[in-house]
Amino acid sequence: DHRTSGPEPESGGATEPEARDVAEHLGLALQLTNILRDPKEDALRGRLYLPAELLDKHGIATRDPTAVLAHPNLPKVCADLAEIAEARFGRADEALARCAPGPMKPARAMREVYRRYLSKLIANGWRDLDHRVSLSKLEKIWIGLRYGLF
Repeated sequence: DHRTSGPEPESGGATEPEARDVAEHLGLALQLTNILRDPKEDALRGRLYLPAELLDKHGIATRDPTAVLAHPNLPKVCADLAEIAEARFGRADEALARCAPGPMKPARAMREVYRRYLSKLIANGWRDLDHRVSLSKLEKIWIGLRYGLF
């Protein structure tokens, strides 16, 4: 019988236990950055992904996406969420430092891209929700070269 109980493990992937920590912390940091990057786009679709705890903390009682975006305390909510994202990036960095560099190249490149997004968002202070933060093609190429993806 040649059947197995699951898929064959892929060769060349990260095998350290810390790789799971990288996935958890970096995954959350990327998700939070995306939430901070797209609040207007999400609101136009009738969606709101900002945590209720942070909305409540800053006196935003409504959960109507358009009303939340118009609230004067929205930048405070976003700043708090950005701090959480930065902490997750930090924890991912700690775990990445204990992983072999080769298999983690894509994770390191994604970390760099999204850290730059987050830095730009923080610098903008969520004052212009009509402008989506992005990186230039040159920045993306530089990151790809720096982390050995090309």
